[in-house]
Parts: sequence; C-alpha cells; structure tokens
Amino acid sequence: MEQSNFDENKSIPALISQFERMLKRDDISFFDLKELEEIFDYYDEKNQIEKALEVSNIGLSQHGYSASFYIKKAHILSRISHREEALELLDKAIIYDASDIDIYLLKSNIFLDEKDFEAAIDILNEAYNNIDPQDKEEIYLAFANVYEEQEAYDKVFYALRKTLRQNPDNEEGLDRIWSIVEFTEKYDESIALHNWVLDENPYSHQAWFNLGHTYLCKKEYNLAEEAFDFAFTINEKFGLAYREGGETNILLKDYTAAINCYTGFIENIGFDADIFYNLAYCFEKIDEYKSALEVYLQLSSKDPQNSDYHFRIGNCYLELDKEVAAITSLLRAIELEDSNALYYATLGEAYIRIEEIEEADKIFRKALELDTGNSEIWVDYVSFLVEYEEYDIALEALKLADEYCDSRELDYSNIGVLYLKGRHKEAMILLQVILEEDYDSHYLLFELFPEFLDDHQITTFISIHKF
Repeated sequence: MEQSNFDENKSIPALISQFERMLKRDDISFFDLKELEEIFDYYDEKNQIEKALEVSNIGLSQHGYSASFYIKKAHILSRISHREEALELLDKAIIYDASDIDIYLLKSNIFLDEKDFEAAIDILNEAYNNIDPQDKEEIYLAFANVYEEQEAYDKVFYALRKTLRQNPDNEEGLDRIWSIVEFTEKYDESIALHNWVLDENPYSHQAWFNLGHTYLCKKEYNLAEEAFDFAFTINEKFGLAYREGGETNILLKDYTAAINCYTGFIENIGFDADIFYNLAYCFEKIDEYKSALEVYLQLSSKDPQNSDYHFRIGNCYLELDKEVAAITSLLRAIELEDSNALYYATLGEAYIRIEEIEEADKIFRKALELDTGNSEIWVDYVSFLVEYEEYDIALEALKLADEYCDSRELDYSNIGVLYLKGRHKEAMILLQVILEEDYDSHYLLFELFPEFLDDHQITTFISIHKF
C-alpha cells in the first residue's frame, strides 16, 4: 500500500500548510483518506469552493472505492446549484455504501430545493430500508423538512414525534416541535408526548419548556408556569423559558413571580430591552414605581429616541408625585411622537396636579383631537371638568363624545354630571334605563363619583332596581 506524504498527528493548520505547498509544487502523491477528508472539511467550512472541489477530485482519484468523496463533491456541487451532477455522484456513492445516511439526506435536500417533493419522499423511504436503525431519527427529521415545505403541518408534527420516540433527547426535534404544536393545535398529543419524553429524561429542559408552551396555548397557566420553572431551573441559561415564564405569570397576575423570572433572565443572560420593559411593567403593577422608574431610565439611556420610554418615565414620576419631572419627560415623549393621544392625556393630568388648568384643558383637547374614539380620554376630560365644576362644558363634551364612541363609563359620566348640575329627574331617568339594561355595571357610577355613595337618593334608587 502507498504511504501518505503527511506526518501523523499534525494539527489542521500544519496539515493545510503542507497540502498547499504540495499544490504549488504540483506534486500530489497518495494521501491518507482521513487526512484528506479533514482538508476538505477545512475548505468547506471556510467556503473556499474551488479548493474544496480540488480536494474532492483528488479524493475521487485516489479513493474511488469509498463513498466519502462522491458525497463530499456532491455536497459542494449542490451548493453551487449543479444538482444533476451532484445526483449522479450520489448514485455512484450508493454503489460503494448503500447504508450511508448522508447520501439519502443530500439527495432529498436536492429534490427539496427543486420542489420535487415526491422524489424527496421516495428517496427518504428508500433510506429507511437501508440505513442503520439508529440513524432513523435523522430520516424522520428529513421527512419533517419536506412536509414543512409542503405546508403539511400535521405531518410535520407526526414526523417530529417519531424523531423523539426514536430518541427523546434529539435536540432538533425538541427545538422544532413546540412551534408546530402551536400551529397545529395538537395540544393533547403534545402533552402525552412530552410527558413520555420526561419519563425518559426528567432533566430535559427543552421538553419541560415545550410542555409549558403547550399548557400556555391551552390557557392552563398554572401548569404552564410550573413547567417553565422546571425548564430554567434545570438550565439557568435558558432565556426563552424565563421569558415565557414571566409572560405566563403576568397572565396569572402574579407580578412578583414574573419579576423573579425577568431578574433571573437578566442575571443569567444579560440585557434585553423587552425583558427590562416587562420587568418595569411588573413593578408598576405592584405599585413599585421607584423600581420601575430605575428600569425605564436604564432603557432610555440605551435608546434615548424611544418615546414610549420617556412616557413611562413620566408616568412613574407622576405616580411618585414628582409632577415637574413628569411634565419634562412627557414633553420629551411628545417631542419624539406628537401623534400619541395617551401622551397628551397623561400630560394633561400632570398639569391638573400643578393646577395649570388652562394648559390642562388645552392638552386634553389636543388628545381628543388626535383620538376622538378613545372613551377613556373623554371620561378623564369630563372628570377634570367636573372637578372644577364646569358642568355645562362637561355636558357639551359628553354630547360630542357620544358621536364618536359608546361606553358605560360615558353613560354614567353623563348621569353624574346631570345630577351634580341639579337636573336630578333627567339623571334618574337615564340611570333607570341603564340599570334595567345592565344592573351590574352600576359600580362604575361610584368609581366615577365616589361622593354618591353617601347620597341616599341615589343608593336607594339603585337598590330598588336590583330585582
């Protein structure tokens, strides 16, 4: 047997250097198959197509009895869209090793690139009967690729399920199946599958995540949260589990638990704008405005042109009774995005707090000009007018609001303003109509006008209309 010109145990750089010197001398002798494969892989990974093809041709001339370089050259040719030549080489490779799974996977991918789905399926079926049974999980994944191109998503799910039944630790199968479950809504089958996977490997963080995502899709939030917790406890670097766990806890209104998820993400993964934003939101929900403010300020320092950050900062300052700072931030938000009605409405509230009444009125009118269909802004504006006993203007505003939106809050605002203006009979007639239509909504009247809780006429009238 001919001897290799290469020294044994050479590093890859030394191997490449020696090979290229031989090319320059045009002195190509017999190469060891393994070393030649390493040289090919080096050029392939570096995307040096011409060099890789040159190595594959040398491999074919010296090791033509091996399927290896037929497959490697076909791989390169397929990448540069010489598919027919690649298929011919793969047909020859089968002669030398019909059990090599790479032959079938590459042929299937070529047919898939050509949108010849039937041929791709046929070659995978052929592979199924020839390859080592331990390799069948790769064939199932390849079937999933074809079915996904066909948009046959139910079949994708079942192919991935077969992959995991073959190997419950198959990373690609676990990574891909959770999104397919959501798309196909095969929730019960997913739960059964992932419980089986977890019986096989209780420490599979991806399986716990997939199970959690399935429960989340089914709106079984407590079970989802528990599964996500297992996922990031097993793998503390599993960012998506922290993210989904946080969102699930928000849906459960367990904002403290959500905060723990987001701080876990930050401690183990690092900065992420969405995570920081959600963290600040959760602090707001539990009235921890100082903590929320600190987070929003960090976000704003990284993205000072984000108007929403400035708005959130302003809102936190407002909740902390720092109206001047709030106004500064809200004006900056408006400077960056002057078409957002909510920004103006919140700024209007800030001006009310410092008793800049004319400015508050102007700002509220601007908010309503921008979003006439926003009932909440109309209600806030009317409440502002009521606070300063501008009942006539409030009634005019309510009449105008009725042209643009319909809400129970506006109905009760109208009743309250009429009553405060002394038009009790009109107010009671309207109240009777609403109570007969929707008695349970009467709490809104007391939210808008808390003083009515001590008004015997109103409380009695509401009581007698209960039944």
